[in-house]
Amino acid sequence: MRCLWVVSTLMLMVCGDVSAETIKNTFEQMPYQLNSPQVESGKRYPLVVCLHGAAGRGDDNQARGIEAYAVLKAPAVQATHPAFLLAPQCAKNFQWVDTPWAKGSYDLDAVPESVYMKKLHALILQTLATYPVDPARVYVTGQSMGGFGTWDLILRYPDLFAAAIPICGSGSPAHAARIKDLPLWSFHGAKDPTVPVAGDREMAVALEAAGSRVSKYTELPQGGHVIMKEVWATPGLIDWLFDQKKEGKP
Repeated sequence: MRCLWVVSTLMLMVCGDVSAETIKNTFEQMPYQLNSPQVESGKRYPLVVCLHGAAGRGDDNQARGIEAYAVLKAPAVQATHPAFLLAPQCAKNFQWVDTPWAKGSYDLDAVPESVYMKKLHALILQTLATYPVDPARVYVTGQSMGGFGTWDLILRYPDLFAAAIPICGSGSPAHAARIKDLPLWSFHGAKDPTVPVAGDREMAVALEAAGSRVSKYTELPQGGHVIMKEVWATPGLIDWLFDQKKEGKP
């Protein structure tokens, strides 16, 4: 029998456990998928926000090309690391961050928060208020355009996240001090022809200069722009992600 859920500050289960399922919906005209683990009464679960690159834009709500979503949704991973997975979709001709990808690093003060970043932030807050998500274990990852989005989201809302994995993106090095205490593992291909590798290199240098002891950067010497499969095959990456927990949260 399907269970009835009551929405308040948390979604309260009133009859048994809930099977794993994928919910497709829209939020402020932004399509999204939410993959739910098999929820047990009284438990809270991590939330991983998975951001697509430019090729994933549209309105079909297919979570196209998000390697993290596919990998973390796999039954073997969910069996070990059950988690909610949120995959929003940015519309065509829009970006998570309104800056040219080929330019690389940008200045957060000179680039206003995009329309879709505002939608995304609001959707994350709604998800936290609606489902049994552990607020101490909220993560974000993204590739390419989503790599920019990952950096931008944690720079604007550093207190929301427990860890992040930006891939082939760029951020705002001048604001690295905001996230010096946030566990990060960023990746880039040394031969990326689309997004300059300098972007992630500059963030790594800025984080080190800011005193970060919890960030690391992996550069694939022969990697181009499409390195997502190699990244998610990195030994220990998935365990590292789910090991992170925000201090000060129960």
